Amino acid sequence: MKKSLLTERFQQLAGIKPLYELDEGGAQNDGTPAAKQISTNKPLRNNILKYIESKLKPGQNVERLFQMEDVAKEYIKNYVTEKEPHYKAIADSTDDMHFWYQTMQQHLQGGLDEGLNEDLGGLMAQGEKMAAFANKQSGYEGGVSSPVRGVLASMTAAGAPDFDGDEELKTYWTRRLTKAIETQKGRKYMSGYSE
Repeated sequence: MKKSLLTERFQQLAGIKPLYELDEGGAQNDGTPAAKQISTNKPLRNNILKYIESKLKPGQNVERLFQMEDVAKEYIKNYVTEKEPHYKAIADSTDDMHFWYQTMQQHLQGGLDEGLNEDLGGLMAQGEKMAAFANKQSGYEGGVSSPVRGVLASMTAAGAPDFDGDEELKTYWTRRLTKAIETQKGRKYMSGYSE
């Protein structure tokens, strides 16, 4: 059994769907609607940009292309059709395509980071810092169970931080850890935490 098949089987046993499996309502297994996933999926945004750059003629640039909304949307639609067929419903929806266009514009301008380091190693370090803070706050020797601690443990078992080069796993766990960090920031025991 190949390593990727084995990894996928363990995920299946753990109740984790692969990234390419969408629910009937177009939501990924973490509940994020497929159309909104672009805002949390930096590798997808980078892949779209690489695709567009590969299709441009010499002398053209992506920033200028994104000043023409209809043209940029056509490139995004072509990318989805050719490279990400599981997002085809998005390419066929005017509202979703507009959201993807706006998100890509923000990505080009560097406006999607929102204070979180999207690099998986950086996120893991931030998560470990938050888990350590939560442990100190709890006063218990074993620490307190927290969303971040659970995701970090699962990530480690799945092969973090490199996941043997599997970009889909990196994307999935980056999204899960980002969500856990945001959830934990809202907990009472995190008052007084500073990044």
